[in-house]
Amino acid sequence: MSALPDPDPIPAEQSSVTPSDPRVNELWEFSRSQLPSLALAHCIGYGLLLFTLITAVDLLIPPQLLNPTWELQALGGVVERVVPIGLVGAVLVFWGGKRARSRWEPFCLTSLSWFSLVAGLLLFLMIPLGLLNTARLDRQTTADIQTRLDQQATEITQIQAAIDNANTPEAMAQVIQQLDSQGRSITIEDPEQIDPLKTQLRESVAQMAAAAESQGKATLRQRRLALLKNGVKWNLGALIASVLLALIWKLTGWARSRS
Repeated sequence: MSALPDPDPIPAEQSSVTPSDPRVNELWEFSRSQLPSLALAHCIGYGLLLFTLITAVDLLIPPQLLNPTWELQALGGVVERVVPIGLVGAVLVFWGGKRARSRWEPFCLTSLSWFSLVAGLLLFLMIPLGLLNTARLDRQTTADIQTRLDQQATEITQIQAAIDNANTPEAMAQVIQQLDSQGRSITIEDPEQIDPLKTQLRESVAQMAAAAESQGKATLRQRRLALLKNGVKWNLGALIASVLLALIWKLTGWARSRS
């Protein structure tokens, strides 16, 4: 049996890429020119991660556990001040894969990849606590405003009782002096002025009570709205951050491999 003839070689003019192709040289030169930029990106990334660490320490130390206000504000600070800079720093550090790396960087890259997963899990677990603290602070705010309104109502009732019991010029003058913001004393010479003064004082006190109640309800609405907006923003931000950190861990498997 005769051997099969050798296949015809591919003509040089039909080859799409040859060692002397200018496109290959151009890509090679471009890759070489990016190496200094990669080193600069890595340095800036490590610097941003250090800033993130400093900010996190400032926010979380000393801890005030079981304090819903501190816990919710700490979550907001992490979401708004720590996570954005940390994500940018991590992207810059991982940029370029294993190219242009120092000897100590593989360990840092592996640690940072696993830390991304741990940080994402911690942020995800903080979401139920953030929702719970938002509800607790809402109840606390409502209770504080209601207590203040009850105190004002009690003071208004006492003032109305003092007005009703002031049947002499001296007693009426004392009531008016107590209601005057500057505490100025007056003299009532005609006892017939007592009833008209009572009517005027009752109207003034009723207006004060209505204004205090309206202001208290407006304050309650503003505080609850601000709390709701911050709670939604921070808890949703924690969810987004946890997903992004998990993606960083997933997409940096090359940093955890030994090859």
